[in-house]
Amino acid sequence: MVEQEKQSISVKLNGKEHSFHQIEKSSENKAVPEVEVPSKPQSHIAPLEQTIPPTPKKEWGANNDEEKKQDIAVEASEKIDETQSYFTNNIIDFNQMREEKETKEQPFWDDGNRKWIPKLPPSKRKKKTAERIKNTLADLPISLIVAGISAIIVGVGFGFMVLTAFTGDNDGTTASLMPPTGEVEAIAANGQAAGVEVTLPDLSVEIVQGGAFSTSEKGNEIVSAIKDRGQAAVLKTDGDPMYMFIGLGLQKEEAGRLTQIYQQHGQDTYVKPFAVNGSLQSIDNEAVAEFFTQGGSMFNDLVRFSVAGLSGQSVAMENIDQFLGQYQKWNDQGATVIAQLPESAQPHAQQFITSMSGAAAEIAGYKGEQTDGKLWGIQQHLLEALLAYDALIHTLN
Repeated sequence: MVEQEKQSISVKLNGKEHSFHQIEKSSENKAVPEVEVPSKPQSHIAPLEQTIPPTPKKEWGANNDEEKKQDIAVEASEKIDETQSYFTNNIIDFNQMREEKETKEQPFWDDGNRKWIPKLPPSKRKKKTAERIKNTLADLPISLIVAGISAIIVGVGFGFMVLTAFTGDNDGTTASLMPPTGEVEAIAANGQAAGVEVTLPDLSVEIVQGGAFSTSEKGNEIVSAIKDRGQAAVLKTDGDPMYMFIGLGLQKEEAGRLTQIYQQHGQDTYVKPFAVNGSLQSIDNEAVAEFFTQGGSMFNDLVRFSVAGLSGQSVAMENIDQFLGQYQKWNDQGATVIAQLPESAQPHAQQFITSMSGAAAEIAGYKGEQTDGKLWGIQQHLLEALLAYDALIHTLN
């Protein structure tokens, strides 16, 4: 008896079913042949045949053959069932897969189907972070928040003060010598009326440094060489190392113009801010404060004028006479002011006035002879006046 089963893999493409593979499985139940037991040969010995009883014949084709057939049939049916379940569960429907892919690519509509719902946008997560920070700030004590705000205000104010101290006003390409007309008196009057503490003015410049020396002998040797060349140089000897200053401007750009001139002579230069903080020194005499405030204003005018002339820019020659008239009035008060200062500070105040007088003489000579030598002479006297005013402030402290 032969049993034959056919199994196939079906692929459904575009709604049509296609046969991919076919397997034929057959099982044969072969009948077990009957085994014939040879009959007992006849013996020629009669007495022996009578004494030994005959052996009963064993039946081979009855029960054993039926049991074997049943086992083969059960095994074949189990294999068929397993094959059917395998091919039934592994049918690939490409049409169904295509429809599911198109469903995922479509925009999400709130039709009750939450299977392909999109994730929350990043803005929601940012809002959660902002809310978390807000809750954290709400838990901080009020005193700590007030202290933080106060520190920010103080820091901004201090930064603005430093920026103001180390920067100046750039008036453009034309330098003017316009002396203050009543500004100093108005500021002093307003300060006195408001009860503001009277202080000396600040002198803030961008200095051109030409070198640093461990001994004054070597430094003075280089200073003399630069001055003999017709340029400006001073040696600041109150520190270690000793710095050599060879020019100054109110802005870094102005000092940079001087460095270009020095580089043509092979001179190494370095521009850095330099400030004499006179506002940190309070005094009781308002006349002294007014005198040095006027002197600081003329100092700045002379710096602008000299740098503009040396860098080839136009200068306002018509204001020189007005400047010299204002300077003469200021210089006439010098002896009275010096007498009101402490004795230890008087030599430095006198040196400041003398240096300013030398710069005024140079600008007066420039009106008749417009040469770079006069402008470098102004720079030389301004460097000396700066060091004298620095020594004066340190002495008053």
